[in-house]
Amino acid sequence: MSGHSNQILAAIVICANAPIDGFSVEAVVWKADMDPANSFILTGTIQDVKQRLIRVNPSWTLSDNDKQTKKTMETDKTADFPGLSCNALPSARTSAVEQAVHDLEHAHQVQLAFPTNRGNYCVTVSCVDDARVWWCSSSPITLHLPDSWKFFALKTRVVMESCAAGDASFVSGQYSPPGAHFTVVVRGERCDSVPERLSWRIPSMATC
Repeated sequence: MSGHSNQILAAIVICANAPIDGFSVEAVVWKADMDPANSFILTGTIQDVKQRLIRVNPSWTLSDNDKQTKKTMETDKTADFPGLSCNALPSARTSAVEQAVHDLEHAHQVQLAFPTNRGNYCVTVSCVDDARVWWCSSSPITLHLPDSWKFFALKTRVVMESCAAGDASFVSGQYSPPGAHFTVVVRGERCDSVPERLSWRIPSMATC
């Protein structure tokens, strides 16, 4: 494989509406180091990231150690979560939500860089079939999340496990912890098709 240091893969056109009124939709940016000579910056969902990196190097894997991932992402199913609202949004199939959350949990070889804007915005980080995961920020300060985004993945599992009661086939939820400046949204929403483009510059948001 030839060197592609700091390449930019795939500019994404996001035409979805933010799941929270008054919030804008921004492109989420990921960084992946395939090896010391190949560092990639990508936009899109975690599924888009995996697909494009495997095309560059079919032997590359996105997953981390399963045991460590499971330990990191364990949640207390008996806990009470203030700020959690269940099944008031369009629902997605629980199996699709599980896959969307799983893909985020098994993505420790990439880093997430939230758009470093201030203000109210949302990014769509994972989408499988009819299940879309949004992470939204209302922070008054600039966010820099090179690795701590795993915290958001944990909160996404909280939504799924807490809102999918019993043998529920469909689930949705929104979680805004008190005092925090972020919201996790899991809802039923079609996954957009993503145009692929290889570029040497940082992709800008296209208009719909």
